[in-house]
Amino acid sequence: LLIGVTVATAGLSAGHGGAGLAVLSAVGALIGWQGVGRSAGSGRAGGPAAVTVGCCAVSLLLPGATLPRGLSALGSAVVLLAVCVMGYLKAPGPIRRRVGLAGLGAVAALGLAGAFGVVAVAEARPSLEVGVAGANRGATQARRLDSQAAGASMASAAGAFDRANGQVRSPFGWAGRLVPLLSQQLRALDVASASGADLGRAGVGLADAVDQDSLRVVDGRIPLERLQEAQPRAARAAAAITSARAALASQRSPWLAPQLTSRLDDVQARLAAAGDQANRAAVLLQDIPPLLGSKGPRRYFVAVQTPSELRGSGGFVGSFAEIAVDDGRLTLARTGRTPELNLDRSTPVRTLDAPPDFLRRYDRFQVATTWQSVTISPDFPSDAQVIRGLYPQSGGRPVDAVVAIDPFTIQAILKVVGPVRAAGAPEALTGDNAAKALLFDQYRAFADNDQDERRDFLAGATQALAQRLLNGGAVPVGPLTKALQPMVDQKHLMISAGAAAEDPVFARLGLTGAMAPLRGDSLAVVAQNAGASKIDWFLRRKVDYAATVDPGSGALTAKATIQLANLAPASGLPRYLIGNALGLPPGTSRLYVSVYSPLLLKRATIDGQSLLLQSETELGRGVYSAFVDVAAGSTRTLAIDLTGAVLIDRPYRLDLHRQPSVAPDQVTVRFTRSDGSRPPARRDFSLVSDSTFQAPLG
Repeated sequence: LLIGVTVATAGLSAGHGGAGLAVLSAVGALIGWQGVGRSAGSGRAGGPAAVTVGCCAVSLLLPGATLPRGLSALGSAVVLLAVCVMGYLKAPGPIRRRVGLAGLGAVAALGLAGAFGVVAVAEARPSLEVGVAGANRGATQARRLDSQAAGASMASAAGAFDRANGQVRSPFGWAGRLVPLLSQQLRALDVASASGADLGRAGVGLADAVDQDSLRVVDGRIPLERLQEAQPRAARAAAAITSARAALASQRSPWLAPQLTSRLDDVQARLAAAGDQANRAAVLLQDIPPLLGSKGPRRYFVAVQTPSELRGSGGFVGSFAEIAVDDGRLTLARTGRTPELNLDRSTPVRTLDAPPDFLRRYDRFQVATTWQSVTISPDFPSDAQVIRGLYPQSGGRPVDAVVAIDPFTIQAILKVVGPVRAAGAPEALTGDNAAKALLFDQYRAFADNDQDERRDFLAGATQALAQRLLNGGAVPVGPLTKALQPMVDQKHLMISAGAAAEDPVFARLGLTGAMAPLRGDSLAVVAQNAGASKIDWFLRRKVDYAATVDPGSGALTAKATIQLANLAPASGLPRYLIGNALGLPPGTSRLYVSVYSPLLLKRATIDGQSLLLQSETELGRGVYSAFVDVAAGSTRTLAIDLTGAVLIDRPYRLDLHRQPSVAPDQVTVRFTRSDGSRPPARRDFSLVSDSTFQAPLG
């Protein structure tokens, strides 16, 4: 019996199936032996029964036990305790004394070993906390593209985890592994601290691999060799994270303390996010060099948009540039104003290469002949496909992809590279004034009869910026990337190859400006300037979206209320700013407003009066559109009632698409269940990037 209990204790401390089978066999055999040793008849009958009882008891301790946490341990403990007590009471006196002394000795030894194990855990805990804090800090810094700080934090985390691992593996820690239940905690801490140290070292390597602060664009050349050297390091970091996740998953056990289980679950979630980040870095470091000419020359069309005159994906394209890239070296091949690309009598008829719904909706706007309208779709990949097809027909060379920037992006770049001055400009463009200067001040500074001078200023500013980037000495990649990341999120900077095979690369970088695929309910409010002016500098929009869902059927009703506020004055500014080509009073804004939704239109009103909307389809959604005039200093309210259905086996989801404009939309989303089973949900926010609202249905 003593041998059986000892083997059982060792098996429980080992905590895996093979040891559990050894426990089952030892305890069952000893119980059977005790039964056979009794008097004839009842003893022989009791042996097999005792073996059966022992097997049932120990099977509850095996990993396959399906009872809730604690019940399997309780059941097996009760059965085994009963068997031990019965055996002890039936044994002769000398045996009982020896068993009692041995049991007391075993309990004392286990108690001492347990105390040693607790000491090891207590010593390791501060180091573990430091390691976790350092790893979390490093992950946050990596997301902020602060590679040097992330590397330092990861190095600190690796050192702390190494110290914790040494403390868990100390003689005190090994003694604690003899104690059932405590052994599982120590083993999990051993694996977690060792994995943490490996991850910290991998994080240091990854941070060093993608250390953008040490990268420089020198006289227009990007050091591709640095990117190519970094790719294997990123791949090793991703592999280390995968290995750590597998090691931690192997330690999951119903015997772990709830607090430790919770921490391990949290670490697994963070590892999943870090693994995604490392895998993404490894893939991008492999994808980016070819885009920069590592496998042959590339050519990009740069469209400079002006959201003061709105178009679907941002704004009117006033000027452009053509950039060639070969083995990381960037060259400015051409700059110009878009009217140079428009159709005239000397050029042949052009054809549009565009998605079918683009052709169906926008062909009537003469996109093929008027370059100022090429960004008319809110889906930038569609616009990029059109530009790639039109540019060679307009005197340009074929391009591999299209880059869209606007004055907000120019201002972000100038914060890093310093000010530039265009020829004849009254002041330099800086990281503080460029957006306002290019979107508003330039139109106010030049009289209506000085438009050629104004256009020369805009072209000169574009060329001065390009020269600073390509021939202005060393430009640090790290600060430039950090400055441009918000521009990417807000769609002031987009890159797409249209239907080309490499567009997924730009999508992984979040650069395409594409309208998201339908994954539930969605809403996009898109306005186009229809008055040929720069009056959208004064446009402010508020969007209220109220949705009600029946949780039983999924029936959905929604109301989108859109306020269009025109802050422009009726006089005092040049016609190019507040005038129009339609004969409307000065300061009046004419907008072509489109609301994109997967739901069906029920009715629409403008300022409470019925309004007939044009119903079309684009990008898998219904599009409901109308021309709306907004007088100087006034607000118009467009309200649209919609109906449809959602799936009831998942949360309600609303995706909101951002149109890059001078000022972000102010949005309110309200969600209600028709049965009142939950309180209404509400969110108020500024739509600075594409956003998602979710709420449970049940």
